Amino acid sequence: MVLVLGWVPGAFADTSLIVSPMKGSQNKAATQAIEKEFQAMDGLIIIESERVEDFLQKKGLQSSQDPKSMQSAADDLAQAQKMYHQLDEQNKDLALEKATSAIEEYTRLIPQDQAFDGLIKSLFARTLILLALKKKEEASRDLEEMLTLDPKANDRTISARLYSEDVKTFFDQTKQEFLSRDKANVVITSLPSEASIWVNGQHFGKAPCSLSDLPIGHFYITMESSGKRHTEKVYLSKGENQVDLRFPQQDAQLIESYFAVSDQPTLDPQRTTFLDELGLSLGADIIVFLSAGKASVKGQLFDQRSQDLSPVVQGKDPHELVSNLLQSLDQNGYVIRASSETAPPQDIENSSPLSSNQMQNILPPSEEEKIKQNMEPSPSIRANKVRTAGRPLWKNPWVYAGIGAVVLGTGASLALFTDVFKAKSSNTQLQVTTP
Repeated sequence: MVLVLGWVPGAFADTSLIVSPMKGSQNKAATQAIEKEFQAMDGLIIIESERVEDFLQKKGLQSSQDPKSMQSAADDLAQAQKMYHQLDEQNKDLALEKATSAIEEYTRLIPQDQAFDGLIKSLFARTLILLALKKKEEASRDLEEMLTLDPKANDRTISARLYSEDVKTFFDQTKQEFLSRDKANVVITSLPSEASIWVNGQHFGKAPCSLSDLPIGHFYITMESSGKRHTEKVYLSKGENQVDLRFPQQDAQLIESYFAVSDQPTLDPQRTTFLDELGLSLGADIIVFLSAGKASVKGQLFDQRSQDLSPVVQGKDPHELVSNLLQSLDQNGYVIRASSETAPPQDIENSSPLSSNQMQNILPPSEEEKIKQNMEPSPSIRANKVRTAGRPLWKNPWVYAGIGAVVLGTGASLALFTDVFKAKSSNTQLQVTTP
């Protein structure tokens, strides 16, 4: 999953960030934990991640097979369905949130097996919730989208025994209007030729192929050739449509490598061009690179405006990593460039403990030490105070450096990153039905 984040005024001059995914589905838990840590920071707002997913999908970056994500979507759907039957003032917003979450997750998992079926059921669940909340116009849009995706739309009915007369009337009227709309025809070609073609998860043979009498609306069309898949979301309008599918020029594996940390002082032109396009398309100033290490995660900042790369840092828990990353930003929200003399990050798992002298070089002196030694804070400490001015004491990065031993001593944070690399896929599936 990818999030775009933006700083609000008063923090880092409205600097916006993209938190990139780490390669491999097992690293998703760690990425989500890092995202949550950014969300907890004052001055951060979340921009819809679907915009990032759409951009990456156009570049050929397909969602990886992730049983955990499929199960998570099924769990959200089940909770939304349960809450609908017990809908009241206390849980109506949560029910809507769960249905929306299931829709977003199933959409991200397209074209995987079960994704379309789950998306259809989730759209129907949100339709019922919106209708109960008297949001009829929004409910109509969801139901029309569901019918467009549903291969059994013509025969779909709902039971008067299970649903109220108002719900059944709404469903029947919307369906009748949907079926009476103008139709679309489409001819699908592919490069390479004779690729296998799926439309909304249904296999239609090899390209070129022609389909007729389709409802007007958005469709997911997938091509597969030589074990590679590519999906595009297209809008079919009234009359004749032509869809030419081809694999993107940039390979998905190459794009995934663009989000890994770099030990080079500058990025190669091809990678910079891709990141510039990503940043400009989504209005992002900084991209956070992440790479999984041994029981830790490496992070780095790339400033799309100045093309500067920050030093590579590591953290055994999300808070430590994010705190280290934020120290690479100045008070105006620009990345502080890594100098050529900057030493590469140590392997935290295999490195030896710091000596007391080394620790003194990292931690600022305590107030007692200042008084005892009759000394003033060093320039680096004064600069750090300027950078963190106006922030609560508990949010200052140097505070966390001082209590790092305690944080690292807690098993929960360390386990989060360690377990990412030991996680096993779950094949559990939750069975749900649509009336």
